[in-house]
Amino acid sequence: VPVGFHGHNNLGLAVANALAAAENGAQIIDCGLLGMARSAGNIATELAVAQLQRQSMAQEIDLYVLLDFLEKELIPAMVKYNYHPLVMPEDLILGYSGCHSSFLKQLRETAKKKNVNLYRLIVEVSCEDRKAPSQALMERVAEQLAIGK
Repeated sequence: VPVGFHGHNNLGLAVANALAAAENGAQIIDCGLLGMARSAGNIATELAVAQLQRQSMAQEIDLYVLLDFLEKELIPAMVKYNYHPLVMPEDLILGYSGCHSSFLKQLRETAKKKNVNLYRLIVEVSCEDRKAPSQALMERVAEQLAIGK
């Protein structure tokens, strides 16, 4: 019988508990986009995917497509309901990549200039240098991403 896990985020531990469940054999992690549910919500799909991927799980899920959908579609749609995500996609990707937010302006400008996915650029640049990435590195990685489209 497959084992699943459904967690609530009332104490802010939903993702940590989901990761522990997955590491101990749970095959199903019940999540919701942006963690939407009553009270403090359930496991946020995007947070769970990011953490599971850092642990070499859930590789079949395209985190960048998921984050783009949240940023461009779901979060704007939820404004009229006064719903605010606990963690915005941009902040999630900064934590996922280990990139410092002080580089975000440069990365955003480079992504726009080279017409590449900002989140992918942040991750790829951070793989090479997360402490002090140069503008030249950002542009080189953006050019490689643009070719790979």
